[in-house]
Amino acid sequence: MDFKSPPGRWALRIGNICVGIAWLCVVWLWAALPTTAQAEVTLDGLFSRNAVLQQGMPVNIFGKADDGEQVVVAIQNRQASTVAKDGRWEVTLEPLEAGGPFDLRLGGATTLTVPEVYVGEVWVCAGQANMQWNVFNSRGKATAMIAPENRSLHFYTVEREASAEPRLENEPTWFGANAATIANFSAVGYYFGREIQSARKVPVGLINCAHYLSNAEAWTDRESLAADPELKRIVDDVLPDRTDVLTPGTLYNGMLLPISRFTVRGVIWYQGENNVERADEYQRLFSTLIADWRRAWKQPELPFLFVQIAPYKPLIGSPESKWAALREAQLKTWLATPGTAMVVTTDHGNAQTLTPDDKEPVGDRLALAARALAYGESVEYSGPVYKGHNVIKNTIVVDFDHVGGGLQAGPGKSETGTSLSGIRKAVLPASTTKDTASKDKAAKLTGFTIAGEDGKFVPAEAVIEGESVVVTAEGLEKPTAVRYGWADFPVCNLFNQAGLPASPFRTDAPAEKPAEQE
Repeated sequence: MDFKSPPGRWALRIGNICVGIAWLCVVWLWAALPTTAQAEVTLDGLFSRNAVLQQGMPVNIFGKADDGEQVVVAIQNRQASTVAKDGRWEVTLEPLEAGGPFDLRLGGATTLTVPEVYVGEVWVCAGQANMQWNVFNSRGKATAMIAPENRSLHFYTVEREASAEPRLENEPTWFGANAATIANFSAVGYYFGREIQSARKVPVGLINCAHYLSNAEAWTDRESLAADPELKRIVDDVLPDRTDVLTPGTLYNGMLLPISRFTVRGVIWYQGENNVERADEYQRLFSTLIADWRRAWKQPELPFLFVQIAPYKPLIGSPESKWAALREAQLKTWLATPGTAMVVTTDHGNAQTLTPDDKEPVGDRLALAARALAYGESVEYSGPVYKGHNVIKNTIVVDFDHVGGGLQAGPGKSETGTSLSGIRKAVLPASTTKDTASKDKAAKLTGFTIAGEDGKFVPAEAVIEGESVVVTAEGLEKPTAVRYGWADFPVCNLFNQAGLPASPFRTDAPAEKPAEQE
C-alpha cells in the first residue's frame, strides 16, 4: 500500500512546501550562530527510522539538549519549537494524518533528519510471558513468517530492565515487518496488529513492553501501592534493596515510564499467572495498575484491553480454584472499569504449560475489542457474560449480556480447541439456539455445576432457552448457586453465535467489602 501521495490532499502538499521553506530559514539562522554556543540536540530512540507516530491526536516529540537550547521539530506540515530545560526538551505537534514514509526533522544546534517515519495507529503490547512469547515459538509460525513483507506494520521492543528509579531514555529499535522481525516479535502483538492494519488501512506500530515471570505490582507505581491501605502490604513485604521483576514498581520505572511520553492509541495486556496465589487482591491491584498507566500517559480514557488467563494444570474442578478466582478478578475489573475490554481464552489453554502456543485467536479477539472500544465499530467483541439469575423451583435460570445473536454450545464454524497435552482437541460440536428450535429440543452444554442448601457443587444439566441457560441437577430440589468453568483447567463450551466463549463465573461470589470511610 502506497501512503506517499494520498489523493486530494493538496493542502498537505502546500503545507509541506511552506514548512520546507521555513525549515531552510531555521537551518540558516542556526548556522549563523557562533559555534561555541552550539551543543548537541538529540531525539529519543523512539523516534528512529521505521517509527510509527499516532494519527489524529496531539503527538509528543522529545529528546535531550543543553539547558536553554532552542529546538524545532517538523513533520508533514506541522511544526513546533521549545527551549530545553533540565537537559531535556519536549514539543507537542498538532494531530497528524495517516501515511508515510515521511521525514521527521529536528533543528537546533544539531540538525537531523529521520527518514521513513510513518503515521498511523500505535499500540503497546504489555504483560508477562504470554505477551512476550514470540511468533517463532507459536502455532502457525510458518504461515505468519512466509507472509510478504508488510511495510505498514512496524515493531518496537522496549529494553527489558527492572529499575528502582525511573528511566527516561529508549533505544532506537523500530523495525518493519519481515520474516526475521515477525519471528522474534510478540505473537499476540503481531496477530493483533495484523488485524488492526487490515481493518484500519493505515500503518500500525506495536511496542512490545512485556517481561516474563513478572507480576502486576512490578508494573504498578510503587507510590500508588504504598498509599492504598489494602495494597500497602505488597510494598511492606519486600526487602528494601530488591529490584527484580517481582518487586513493586520496578517494571513501571524501568519499562513503562520510558515510553509513557510517546503518544499511543491504547494498550493490550496479558498477565495474571504470577498473581494467582493472591487472587483476592488482584482486582484492586489491577485497577490501580490501569489507573497508573492512564495517568502516566495523561490519557484518562486510554483504551486498555486485556486477556483473561488461560486454562492450566490438571483437569479438576474445585470450589477453591485459585485460577478461577483470578479470572473472576479480571472479569470484575473489566465490568467496573470504563474504557477496558476482556478477551476469554477458555478454549485455548494447555494443561502442561503456562504459555499455550496458539496465540492467533488471542490476537484476533483483542483486535475485535479494539475495533469496538477504540474505533467505535459495531462488532461483537465478547463472549457471553453473566448478568443475573433467578431460582425457579428446582432450576436456576442464568441470563447473559453479549449474547452475540444467540447462545450456542461450542464455537460453531470458528476454528477453536482446547489442548490437554499439547495436542489440539475439538470442543463439543456446535448446537445453537436456532438448532434447538428446528430439533424441538434444548442444546446441551458442559462446564456447569450447581449447589443446594449444603453448598456442595455437583455436575449440572444445562440447556439453552432463548438468551438464557437453565441449570438443574437430578435429585436437587432447592438449588442455591451455579458455577460455570470454575476450575483451574475448565472444560466448558458456552459460546455466542459470534464464535466467542463465555467467561467463567459463579453466582455465589463473596459480597464486596464496603468502601472505607474517609
